[in-house]
Amino acid sequence: MKTIGILLHSLTVEYSIEILHGIKTYFEDKDVRLVIAPTKDPHCDMGVFDYQCWASAEYLFSEQVDGYIIISSSYCSRITARALSKFLEPIKDRPIISIGLELNLPNC
Repeated sequence: MKTIGILLHSLTVEYSIEILHGIKTYFEDKDVRLVIAPTKDPHCDMGVFDYQCWASAEYLFSEQVDGYIIISSSYCSRITARALSKFLEPIKDRPIISIGLELNLPNC
């Protein structure tokens, strides 16, 4: 079984929810485990509890995850594509699908 990590800014935006629904529907009959991580901004400290969002992202950056789907456009109202690409450098050697933006990563 493969594990695919899904990174998105927030689960409170209809855009992201609809994309997640499509991803879930696509993988329903496949031997894949989906792990969803709503992360907000990388290491954001704007809200009282926002620092907790990155706890789930730490698992996604481990060797347990085989590939990624990043709803990159959900981040871009807050950070640039370049900043997001830089943040994702630790996973650049694994397959990445970016939805919404072209990220400057070799396996994307």
